[in-house]
Amino acid sequence: MNGTNVAKRMRKLSIWGRRFWKRQKGAVSIFLIFIVMVVFMVMTVFIDYARIAAMEWRSEVIAQSAARSVMSAFDPALQQRYGLFAYGETEPALIVEEVLRQHVPQQSQSSFSWVQLEADSHSTGVTRPLGRLEEFEHQIMEDMKYKAPVQLGYEIFGRMKPMANAMGEASQAMDLMQKLEKMYTKRNHLLDEVIKDQKTARIAFSDAQLDTKIIDGIQVFYNPQHIASNPIGTINTAADIAMQYNDYATKYASDQAAAKDKDKQHQSEIKEYESGAHSITLELKQMSEYMKNRHQNFVNRSITNLEEARTINSQMSTIVLQARLNAPPPGYSQVGGANVPTQPGSTASQADVLNQIRQSADQLVMRDQFFIEYERELTQQKTLVSNLDDRIKGFSSLVGQSLGGAGTKLALAQSVFNMAQQWKQYDKNYVALSNLVDKRAAELAELKAKDSEIARTKKAADQKMMEAAALLSSFTNLGNQMEANKEGFTDVRKKVEAIRQFNASEEMKQAGISKPSKDASKASSESMSFMTTLFNGMGDTLASSRDRMYRNEYAFLYFTSYDPTKLQSIMTSVVNIPNSIVESLGVHNQELEYILYGLDHHFSNIAAAYGEIFAARLAIRTMEGFVENRHLVHPLLITAAAILYGITQAILDMQLLVTVNQIPLSKYTPNIKLTYADHLRIFMMAHGDREDMMLRMLGLIHYNTGTDPTTSGTYAETQLRTKMKLWFLPGLMKLLGHSGMLGGQVVNGKYESSKTSVFSY
Repeated sequence: MNGTNVAKRMRKLSIWGRRFWKRQKGAVSIFLIFIVMVVFMVMTVFIDYARIAAMEWRSEVIAQSAARSVMSAFDPALQQRYGLFAYGETEPALIVEEVLRQHVPQQSQSSFSWVQLEADSHSTGVTRPLGRLEEFEHQIMEDMKYKAPVQLGYEIFGRMKPMANAMGEASQAMDLMQKLEKMYTKRNHLLDEVIKDQKTARIAFSDAQLDTKIIDGIQVFYNPQHIASNPIGTINTAADIAMQYNDYATKYASDQAAAKDKDKQHQSEIKEYESGAHSITLELKQMSEYMKNRHQNFVNRSITNLEEARTINSQMSTIVLQARLNAPPPGYSQVGGANVPTQPGSTASQADVLNQIRQSADQLVMRDQFFIEYERELTQQKTLVSNLDDRIKGFSSLVGQSLGGAGTKLALAQSVFNMAQQWKQYDKNYVALSNLVDKRAAELAELKAKDSEIARTKKAADQKMMEAAALLSSFTNLGNQMEANKEGFTDVRKKVEAIRQFNASEEMKQAGISKPSKDASKASSESMSFMTTLFNGMGDTLASSRDRMYRNEYAFLYFTSYDPTKLQSIMTSVVNIPNSIVESLGVHNQELEYILYGLDHHFSNIAAAYGEIFAARLAIRTMEGFVENRHLVHPLLITAAAILYGITQAILDMQLLVTVNQIPLSKYTPNIKLTYADHLRIFMMAHGDREDMMLRMLGLIHYNTGTDPTTSGTYAETQLRTKMKLWFLPGLMKLLGHSGMLGGQVVNGKYESSKTSVFSY
């Protein structure tokens, strides 16, 4: 009865439940509410998102306008005098405030704006000071990219072009022996180092005394198949391990066959053999490893030096071949073939003189086969030691495998024999009498004996050069007699040093005043090398050195150079120096010299310039000397006579320079003249450190304008922080911000954004 009632009740509940879920009263209202809520949320998100996008765009525009406005306040004096742009003294924040006042109007209660932008904060930093070398160089490039090529083409290259090819031939004729001598000396020094290291390597091999650890009497040949069998005893060599192995193996097998430990009768002997074998192999490996490391280091250095010597020898051969084919250094041909207007003039050919000098230069070049064979010997020397070390390691491994009776006496004996033979082979080739090392040393000693002939000939013109050196020294020492005008150089130097430290540059390298050599051959060699450097510098400028050209011409256009005619009275008397000369030596009258040489004394830079002018004139006049003395037979005598002619004429040129401030380029081009400043322009193409020259330019700019380039920025970075109140669902927008969909962030119901804009001159 109770069960039936329960069943009826359950059926009623089931029917009632089905009817309840089928009812539809109120369903539409709930559904519409849900839809409206979703649509409202989406629309409010879209509206605020659109407002945020508009705010971001407007903030970006304002930040850019602020940065540009800030950098419009450049220093006018700096721009007018030096063509440079740097930020002036106006406070950047004031300019930004004015920009914000115009672009972010105050919101009123009666107005409506979709984007109610508020400027929260701003900051502007003017960085990348003009004192940074990269910024300074960038502005130089911009200022000179149109001026420099035209000016140099007409004023310098057009004058140097007519004598370029002849000077190239003459410089080869004069400079060939001097160049080869330097390379010859360096090559022979490297070969001496090769021999030295090779001998040290073989000493390292001999000192190791590996033979005493391999087998006694290693020089005696023996057959490993007939090696004696000895009972276990003291082990002093690797051979002892092999000779005692059979006895060891027999006793080891006997003990292994014993059923009980008390029946094992050879344990002490077995341990003695194994201990001795381990000790000898370990000692042998250590000795070999130490010897190999030392030996290979020395041989590797020998191979490296030999390769470098071979490279130098190849360069010497190339130089001789170029001289034989009348191929000048590239700078001469580049200037001679430059597509620039040329002033009239010509020079004579030096082919006969060049031919004589080339013929005498062949004896300085070594045959290439010497280096090939020598490198093979060094490689073999290295290989023999490597093989010996490998065989010692192989023997050690074999001993380890053989302990326990698993090896054979014959295998050990053969390994000992291989080590001994490897040692004997090295000893025969590199240590014993008539070895390869001593033969090479004797060959090189014979080669070096030929140096004396050239050394004797070079002294022929020294006396005349001593007179010229005395004259030049008296000229360069004039600065010691004058104490005025130091303050300007000291002030500029302090400013340059501050800029150098600001750039964290290395200590500047001052050019110095080179003392004229009393060695005529050396002086002429240096002058010809200097002339080759000048032409190579001009050639590089024509071909690829755009940046250097621009820097040099910038210095020439914007900075002063000295008037040499003011020194005319000094050439005749260095006792009484007029006050007008002393007053003219201020830094403001010789800025270009200071930029090029960087010396802190009022006369030192001018003296350095005159020293280089003399070197250039000596090279040109020596070229003429070859022609004037071509009747001499011996090439070294012709060279000495040409040097004497060049020194005499160069001194006359220096006197002419301070008289009329121009010199004929050459005896064969009398219509082409060069001034003092023209020489400086040429020198800047050939030398002068990039950083040092720019640092000095910046120091002079600071000195002349009072504008400190280390604090005068060229790059503005404006950071603007704005905010805007959100209208609808700031919490939901904040969640979107966390997901990365927004560029800024939502704080206290407001969207905040930060924008950065930059501007550079």
